[in-house]
Amino acid sequence: MRRPVVILILFVAIAVAGNALAFPCRDYVEPMRIMATGGVALGYGVEMQRHDTVIYAANRGGWYIAIIDVTDLADPHQAAALSFPEGSTGFAVGPTILLVTVTGAGLVRYDLANPLSPAAVDTLDLGNEMLDVALAGDVAFVSMNGGTVRAVALNYPGGMLPLGSIQLPSVGSVLEHDDSWLYVGTFGHGLTVLDVSDPGSLQYAGSASFAGQPERIDLGHGLVALGGHGAPGGGGIVTVYDIADPISPQQVGSIIDPVAGNIPPSPTIATATRLFMTGAPTGLREYHLAGNTYELTGVWPGTKTHVLLDGGHGFLLEYDEIHTLDDGPVQPGPATELLGALGNGIHRDGYIYGQAAYTVFVIDVTDPSTPERVGELSFAHGNTLAPAVALLGPALYTARLSSMVDIVDIQDPTAPVHTSSVEVMGTPVGLLAENGLLHVVSDEHGIDILDIVDPWNPHIIGSCFLAVDECHGLVRVGDQLLLASRPTGIQIIDVSDPTQPVVGTPISTGPVSHLAWTGDRLLVGMVDGPLEIWTPAPGTGVWTHAGDGPVTGVTHVTIHGGVGYVLHGENYFHEAEELSFLDLSGAGMPVRTGGFPVVPFHLSAVLAADDWVAVNDYHWYRFYEPQCPYGLTGAPMVPPTTRLDLAAAPNPFNPNTRFTFTAPRSGDARLRIYDLRGRLVDTLLAGPLDAGIHHADWRGTDSAGRPVPSGVYHARLTVDGAAASLKVSLLK
Repeated sequence: MRRPVVILILFVAIAVAGNALAFPCRDYVEPMRIMATGGVALGYGVEMQRHDTVIYAANRGGWYIAIIDVTDLADPHQAAALSFPEGSTGFAVGPTILLVTVTGAGLVRYDLANPLSPAAVDTLDLGNEMLDVALAGDVAFVSMNGGTVRAVALNYPGGMLPLGSIQLPSVGSVLEHDDSWLYVGTFGHGLTVLDVSDPGSLQYAGSASFAGQPERIDLGHGLVALGGHGAPGGGGIVTVYDIADPISPQQVGSIIDPVAGNIPPSPTIATATRLFMTGAPTGLREYHLAGNTYELTGVWPGTKTHVLLDGGHGFLLEYDEIHTLDDGPVQPGPATELLGALGNGIHRDGYIYGQAAYTVFVIDVTDPSTPERVGELSFAHGNTLAPAVALLGPALYTARLSSMVDIVDIQDPTAPVHTSSVEVMGTPVGLLAENGLLHVVSDEHGIDILDIVDPWNPHIIGSCFLAVDECHGLVRVGDQLLLASRPTGIQIIDVSDPTQPVVGTPISTGPVSHLAWTGDRLLVGMVDGPLEIWTPAPGTGVWTHAGDGPVTGVTHVTIHGGVGYVLHGENYFHEAEELSFLDLSGAGMPVRTGGFPVVPFHLSAVLAADDWVAVNDYHWYRFYEPQCPYGLTGAPMVPPTTRLDLAAAPNPFNPNTRFTFTAPRSGDARLRIYDLRGRLVDTLLAGPLDAGIHHADWRGTDSAGRPVPSGVYHARLTVDGAAASLKVSLLK
């Protein structure tokens, strides 16, 4: 039941060429990430168990077990389903049998001679509501409503036979079995351990407290983990116990999920120091044990209900779909959490401003490796914010679904203040602040132009009707306002007289996903086509399609420092899977100079600064260092003979290790150590370096000389534009 495995993690070493642009082409290690290799639709799935090439997934929406054929991990499909009465809760899978606790019938045994078509062969009525079941060879253990745990012989002549039982002080909701011990999550009493070496006489052995109500359990690597609602202060909690001595379980650490929804946090033990937790809305999270603290090292947001790890592959239950995972779920990069879906943010002077649900948020990105929410402003429920923001001077302008634009004073970014509001024609879906004017696009109504010379007292000076229901980009080019609409293309509004805006002839490009203005070209992302490039004829306002860019299926594009950052995938309706860098320095078509894969999950926007790129994926902004694997001038990669070779010995190590590398040429060199969250731990080398063989020692300390905890660390080496990376493990 939810067995652990070791996860394969891939690290990529990248060599880079120099570039001619004023662009910080820094070394980059590809973020560890989830690779979804296939998927199959499902209802309200809450738990999975595996039998060879078959996954059995319990579905609480329709009370059935879906039978998923995963012979081809890239193309899983549902082969069959077993339906049950409402309230049937527990199941267990063994080498040859499937057991299900069925309301109104009892414990039902299925033969798995054909795993895709289980055959019911026996039923045992235990006379009470059953909650969960665990398998131990020829014996099953069943928890009952009322606190009884009963052993059942499965191969007794004539059918299943009840054996011994024990009465617990409260209901045992979840079970796991290992060797001679049964681990039970009991309401109000935490973890209870039973000695089941004699199934005819179950004995109490030990216990440990649990701060919540146990609803999920996992076991492996000498550990037991309980998960459930009812954490102190609300939300969910996962607690891990060391069961080296099953009679006296010792708490290893706990993880609090402050926003746990109706789906309880579910733990999956991967190794002795790595734990995964699923839940809603916090998604799938990876934690690494450092001392007695579980540190968050990776996230895949959304509604995730269970993850099953097996033999280097994973299976992720995402409420209504199962994904097969390649290389296991691992860290996608430094991130900061936002509680709710959010719109496109704006970056200025080291802060990102945006909004989510009922809240305006401010993120300090002075150090992008440790982004931090430093300010927020909450609106009352019923005043849901729309995904549109604009920024000019000391004021942030935010859209509200109730036909309002709110003005927020951000002179102190850590303490935003709501100063006033102004009513517009409809629900604002796009905002642009420029030259003392705020342009507002309203759903199904049109354009309002507001005078914001006095930012605290905005007032409408002009309006025009325009039937749009979406805004996927808003830019002003001279006297023209260009609006991207997915259904209708690009609308043009003449705003030479802002008191009398006039709707002009649209650019017929088909469905548009986003647009951005470079200063001389318009980049237009197509819903199901390439990135189009459009140029204006001087003085005429007429636009010409100049050609197509090197990417398709654009979700979002932003421009910074002569570089275009484009989120894209197979097409707009598929989740974006890659962030590409485009060189915009030349007069011709943009040239793709590099990029990297990103975690695909409702990716909606990308922001860029001098030394980071941030991708917004529903609940999170993830921060990456820009990479230039081909150089921004389109130069080829550094030949293999000039790449850096970085090695460390010993590895794993305690307490010291020595890095050895050969510099192919003289140049500025940096050797840095980062932790799994992308935070800088120590700098071992910084300065000019001659060509040849070099060494650098790391004593397992941070920049202040303090010992760092056991774990996996990244070493990143750069010498004159070439780069290499290496994973090292500190084991104490």
